[in-house]
Amino acid sequence: MQKLLMLLLAGWISLLCAPVFAAQFSVSPVRLDFTAKDKTSSITIANVGDTPLRVALDAKRWEQGAAGEDLYSETSDLLFFPKQAEIAPHSQRVVRIGLRVPRAADELAYRLYVNEQPPLKSEAGSSQLSMVLSFGVPIFVQPAALNRAAATMENIKLQKGDLSFTLKNTGNATLRLSSLKSETLKLDQQEFSAWYLLAGSEREYHFPLAHCTPGQHLIYVAFDRHSLSVPFNIAATACK
Repeated sequence: MQKLLMLLLAGWISLLCAPVFAAQFSVSPVRLDFTAKDKTSSITIANVGDTPLRVALDAKRWEQGAAGEDLYSETSDLLFFPKQAEIAPHSQRVVRIGLRVPRAADELAYRLYVNEQPPLKSEAGSSQLSMVLSFGVPIFVQPAALNRAAATMENIKLQKGDLSFTLKNTGNATLRLSSLKSETLKLDQQEFSAWYLLAGSEREYHFPLAHCTPGQHLIYVAFDRHSLSVPFNIAATACK
């Protein structure tokens, strides 16, 4: 019975991995920044597959809630063309993007989603399995007056081997978290569940500590345009 289940599972995995998925594509650049001087910009969608690629584009306003969670809503702030396209194999298409809104006091954030469309019935057999991909390009519209990037680390705690703290973006432009380090705590984090901290927002982060050493420590936080060095004292009782 176990052997039969393994064979069935192997067949199911083979079906999922069979070359019947939708065409692959790439987008460049993967982030757009509208400076105070920029009025238009563009992205390029490349079909790197061997079959025609159909895509539809959709823009969303990007904000963050009180707990730092990402919130998306419908928007007409961006003007982009084309909104739909069919791209031949190993070809590419340029999408032009413009602004419909004036600059705000804080940086505005959006995502422009490139949504792969299912193949037409004439292109895909009835027995084929299709998977479609979607990629959201972050778009940031800088304010007319860009303040110096700034952030704070607050509410640092160590409980049961879990290090937690709150990062606040006190500037008017987005910060992207790039690394978190502490030599004495043997902490070197390069991957994060949430990379972006929008202007004026805050988010709580949690990281497990493999080693707990009482005493004074320094925690280094690096963003794309800012850095922090924050002292943190660990009491002897916290490591028990």
